Amino acid sequence: MAWVVACALALATHYYASLIVVPEAIWLLFAHRHRRPVQGAFAIVALCGLGLIPLAVSQHGTGRSNWIAHAPFGRRLGQVIPQFAAGFAGPAHSVLEPIAIAIVILSLVLLATRSDPAPRRGALVAGSFALAGLIISLALVVVGFDDLLTRNLLAIWASAALLVAGGLAAPRAATLGLLATVALCAIGVSAALGVAFERSLERPDWRVVAAALGDHAPPGGRAVLVQHYRDLLPLSLYEPALHFWPGERAIRVRELDVVSFTSPASAGFCWWGSACNLWPSRIQASYPVAGFHPVSERHALQFTVLRLLASRPVRLTPAEVSRILTATNFRNDELLIQR
Repeated sequence: MAWVVACALALATHYYASLIVVPEAIWLLFAHRHRRPVQGAFAIVALCGLGLIPLAVSQHGTGRSNWIAHAPFGRRLGQVIPQFAAGFAGPAHSVLEPIAIAIVILSLVLLATRSDPAPRRGALVAGSFALAGLIISLALVVVGFDDLLTRNLLAIWASAALLVAGGLAAPRAATLGLLATVALCAIGVSAALGVAFERSLERPDWRVVAAALGDHAPPGGRAVLVQHYRDLLPLSLYEPALHFWPGERAIRVRELDVVSFTSPASAGFCWWGSACNLWPSRIQASYPVAGFHPVSERHALQFTVLRLLASRPVRLTPAEVSRILTATNFRNDELLIQR
């Protein structure tokens, strides 16, 4: 019953929990196929999963995860083992990540050569669940549901960790296994503490942009050009009156703010929401929009906010903004309006 409840809650929390639930359910049904309680548990979990399919298909149809498939498949697949072993980022990550991968490889060698038969079988069963989950994810890619990403594979991490732990706990390599375990745990702690104390590893703090803009637009309204970023969120969470510019319409505004940002160096494809996920842009030497003149330039964390004012509300269109851009291309930017 505990397994049924855990599976139902996991599936309701994240559809990709099925990557571990399905292999476990099949294994239980095969290993205990003549036991009615197991058959009943399998049926309940299957009904829970089937009941969520319409919602999963509907949400997939929104296209909000289409960005995943647009990223190179090989790069996404190649990130899985390193990120499972050492996390997404952390202090000295380029050094610690290869060490973590080497420890994982060492654990598999110890499992094959230094562990006892019974623990080895248990570790291999757990590892087979993780492998089966990965195969299911790859099969989904083949049939057109390409959401393969480390985040969507987290359900199989625990089983993969049990496989590694089985090797590091091999009794005939106790000292080596203990040292390797301490090292691997230290790498994990380092990554966790790094995110807690290093701002560049955290999500961008758009609150500083909201503070630079101010709580309310000036009389006459404000246009906000966010360079190299095409979305209303998360800035609108702190500026509720901020909205997308309505098409190509001309609107009179008295203030134009330009937002740019820097991005810390990233070793490859950065998608997990930290500061490296932003595509850096720079403030131009000038923004020659008729009627506007620069009055301030504020720097906060990785953001820069340039403010231009007009003596009275001036007619502004997206086409006019596009024409004066030299450091970016308007199709990569977002023009917003605030009243």
